[in-house]
Amino acid sequence: MLSLVTPHEPSTADVLHAVEALAAKVDRLHALLSPRQSALTLDPDEIARTMAQLRQARPLPKETPP
Repeated sequence: MLSLVTPHEPSTADVLHAVEALAAKVDRLHALLSPRQSALTLDPDEIARTMAQLRQARPLPKETPP
């Protein structure tokens, strides 16, 4: 009976589909593992606006000259 069964070899399309699926999973895994950057560190204008808002909400004491 086993002599009647022929081994199945995947087609080129099957292999390419498997490679694409694996590449997508690796990309997803890489995205999950890579550290996320804060938008504030990428936009200096946003940092300046945030600092200005903090100064208005909590003014820094002015030092008197010696």
